[in-house]
Amino acid sequence: MHTSPKTLLILLLMNFASILSFFGCRAQGGAAGETIQHGPFTIEKQSAKDRHFDMNRGGMVSTDYTRYRVLYQDQPVLFPAALEQNTGLPGLWKAYVLQGAPQPALIAGSQSLYLITEENGAVVVTPLYEQNGSFASLQWLDIHEGQPAPRWEVYRSYDRDTSNVLSGGEYLLISKHVVLQVADLSIHPFRQSTDLTDGYYAGEVIGFSPDQQELVFMGEKSDPADYLKYVRALLVYNYRTNAAYAVPIDRTTTRLHEPSRVPAGWLARYFIWERTEGDSLRLQPREFDQLPPWEGYFTKSLSYELSPVKVEMKDTLLAYVRETLDLPATAITEEVMGDYQRYSIRYGQHDFTIGFLSDLQIASFSLGLLDKDTAASNELIRRIGEGFNALLREGRYQEFFTQY
Repeated sequence: MHTSPKTLLILLLMNFASILSFFGCRAQGGAAGETIQHGPFTIEKQSAKDRHFDMNRGGMVSTDYTRYRVLYQDQPVLFPAALEQNTGLPGLWKAYVLQGAPQPALIAGSQSLYLITEENGAVVVTPLYEQNGSFASLQWLDIHEGQPAPRWEVYRSYDRDTSNVLSGGEYLLISKHVVLQVADLSIHPFRQSTDLTDGYYAGEVIGFSPDQQELVFMGEKSDPADYLKYVRALLVYNYRTNAAYAVPIDRTTTRLHEPSRVPAGWLARYFIWERTEGDSLRLQPREFDQLPPWEGYFTKSLSYELSPVKVEMKDTLLAYVRETLDLPATAITEEVMGDYQRYSIRYGQHDFTIGFLSDLQIASFSLGLLDKDTAASNELIRRIGEGFNALLREGRYQEFFTQY
């Protein structure tokens, strides 16, 4: 079989890149660097470029990233083999100074994370959580008035002018499976199992108990009555005792629109920690003489939605938008496409849509599908949503809501 010179050249480049990758020689250092001193430890950050063959482009491409090295008394710190197990990328991905610890301490790693301390004049590298299947993650459990901050993942990136200090909390969740108490550097792994939580799988941590011993995960499982749907529960895990239980969620009575994006304050509004006879805390649904009114919510794409609602909510929302913006009738057109009903609205330099999806019971106000969002369009959507929510909080239009 005849192979062209161009094809041979490409194959040689691919093989050469593979050889470099195998021997850990893919990265070439840049001029920019940074050194962070913390007690006997030094974190070195060096700008680097990763060159690799891109099959889509048919050639070599470069990616900027930050290469890390941790030193103890000017000597490189050695990590267990699990640091690079199945990561595909050699070396450290991140290194952090852990503030608030009783002695100088670092957290560093890749998919696996390690606590680095000094003991009896020697460096100690303690595994926090070793894995090879997904990205490691960190999450403060008590940084927002005793409640969790959002979780963030650890991956290799370009970290110039980025802080490498972990501060602000006392309890740090490692990869959703281990709690590190900063005040004494105690490490608490805990077991997660659907056997402990009535078959519910744990999602994100959304709450932390007042005694700082229990984490609250959002959980879900297939609905036994309809396997195409999901039912939700709060999963409470005690990281000290490995005890766990599930608290089923009624999305209607708790006004839970998007289980994947729980609003701040939702947990405290609809659930309460109560003392048991054994003087432990247990999470329970709150009891209301009258449930809080329904409100709309903003999605990730910055549309304003109302659900679950009847079709009448679409015209109610249109009337509010028309009055608020003083729209003439000529600025509004109506369309029906199967189960989707919508009004198209021209205002200023933008097209907006008020729509209703009957199968999902959702009414929405959003930017037109073909329009491009701007600061002005986003501000208008927020203004409409917040204004309509103010009316809903007064108890208006509640008759147009149904149930999940």
